[in-house]
Amino acid sequence: MAVGLIITAAGSSQRFGKNKLLEPLNNNPLIVKTCLGFKGFEFHQRVLSVPQAEFETWATLVKTHALPFTCVAGGPTRAESVKNAVEACKNCEKLLIHDGARPFVSQTLIVRILEALNTHTAAIPALPVSDTIKQVQNNSVISTLNRNELVAVQTPQGFHTGTLLNAYTNITELKNYTDEASIVEANQTPVWVVEGDPDNIKITYPKDLK
Repeated sequence: MAVGLIITAAGSSQRFGKNKLLEPLNNNPLIVKTCLGFKGFEFHQRVLSVPQAEFETWATLVKTHALPFTCVAGGPTRAESVKNAVEACKNCEKLLIHDGARPFVSQTLIVRILEALNTHTAAIPALPVSDTIKQVQNNSVISTLNRNELVAVQTPQGFHTGTLLNAYTNITELKNYTDEASIVEANQTPVWVVEGDPDNIKITYPKDLK
């Protein structure tokens, strides 16, 4: 089956203070390391979802670093940006969607998701939660959640393209969805969970990059 790869790079990096994906990491922009993490895999199509207002800048970056990616303009939210990229990958039967801010993705994890898509229409990596998690409203604890039933979700997330496109048709408001698995879940489609990778961290704050 033809498999496509989408890497998200259209965010505003508000919590970082500036565009974290362009920050240097091993003498290259962080996004370059993320893209190179998928080197060695055969993808029918590779798409980079980028800020619409900076499209030419990103297209130049892709060319400068000889990245085998096509840039697609993002939207006002992550979910809408990814939807644009998915629309550009309709000819792929399966898709991997990965956060541009996770530069340490391992080949083992990529293979784990690809293999899960052989028997499931949606698959995500996740790690057990070690902290006690409480639900809070107005600085007051509402409840303590059972951490044995909780996981921290990572990317790449994998989907059969038709499953994701079908889910989009039944969602009227995308802005409240922070990952693609939640969109599929909202469409009453089961999502398979595989073991995540502790080293597959997401760069959110400047301290994370250090």
